[in-house]
Amino acid sequence: MVLGVTDVHRWHLSTNDCVECHTLREMHGDEKGITNPCISLSAPGARDTNCLSCHDENVLSQTNHMTHKNTLDCSACHLKTVVTCYNCHLESSIETGQDVMVEPVKNWVFLVNDEKGKVRVGNFQSVIYQNKRFVVFAPYHSHSVTKKGRTCGDCHDNEAIQELKTANKITVAKWNESAGKLETKQGMIPVVDGKMELEFLNYNSTSGAWLSAGTTTDNTQYGFCTPLTEAQIE
Repeated sequence: MVLGVTDVHRWHLSTNDCVECHTLREMHGDEKGITNPCISLSAPGARDTNCLSCHDENVLSQTNHMTHKNTLDCSACHLKTVVTCYNCHLESSIETGQDVMVEPVKNWVFLVNDEKGKVRVGNFQSVIYQNKRFVVFAPYHSHSVTKKGRTCGDCHDNEAIQELKTANKITVAKWNESAGKLETKQGMIPVVDGKMELEFLNYNSTSGAWLSAGTTTDNTQYGFCTPLTEAQIE
């Protein structure tokens, strides 16, 4: 359990054993000791586990699944949250040998297109190094599966979409200087290229304080995914 996040499967597994869902090849390579040739579990063919390993087509034929059956991955509706270690400060990590980040964040879910063209859950990692700011988005599967899916309003015309329509941006995270606190968007957040605003922070190792480094992103990358299109947002 991470940050109090639970998964419905945890209560149904007989032993809480990873291999009840995940194969040996998927996690550690095949029985001959050959490692998984894929460079990431997000790469096509890397994972053996999928929802239909346990849930049959009868589940997908239910009315509430038919609307988005061919366009949404199950994760888009059934993952409660992703957990993000916000803003890695690489100078400090290199200097101390320990990961240095602002804080772990939950209660948000990012939507991206996977390489099959389906909308699924993603996550991001933001990094600042020598005052350069980078962010990478990628598909992500957290162990936070819920039995009950989302409602229409969770995604359609939610807070993030309303901000996109009125301000032409989505404020993912901002730094409250007076409170010394990170404030983040909650709920479902579509990933739209060039519209995601994150506040980057520099760490002062002497004082232990975080200081704003602005919202300009020097480089944005997408790993094994693409941002949502204008047509999808419409």
